[in-house]
Amino acid sequence: MAATQPILAGTTLAHPTIDGGFSETLSFRGKTIEKADGSQSTDLVQSGAKRTFILKWHMISASEKADVITAYTAIKDASGAFTAPDGNAYTVTRDGDADLEFEFVRSAGGIFGYDSSLKLREV
Repeated sequence: MAATQPILAGTTLAHPTIDGGFSETLSFRGKTIEKADGSQSTDLVQSGAKRTFILKWHMISASEKADVITAYTAIKDASGAFTAPDGNAYTVTRDGDADLEFEFVRSAGGIFGYDSSLKLREV
């Protein structure tokens, strides 16, 4: 499978970091509680699993940083289309109140760039 550049809300983003730059977690939304007798009871919001995605970038340029900000802003209070690096398409939104943070970094060769990560939730 060939990796594709991720697309979020119509904005093409930089390829994530090579090792560990994209993760996908499958989970069920709801709550499981333990009863007094030790048994468990699960109440799901829906029966199907949903995904959480994390994209990580290392040493992206100022232009690539601007693309991430544009895409993040597009889903600030709504959902948007997301094409993952594996080519699969989903509808996602920001993960709760997660902030978008950029760290200004310099490589050993003196090149400056930004490290960042973005967490998304399937709707």
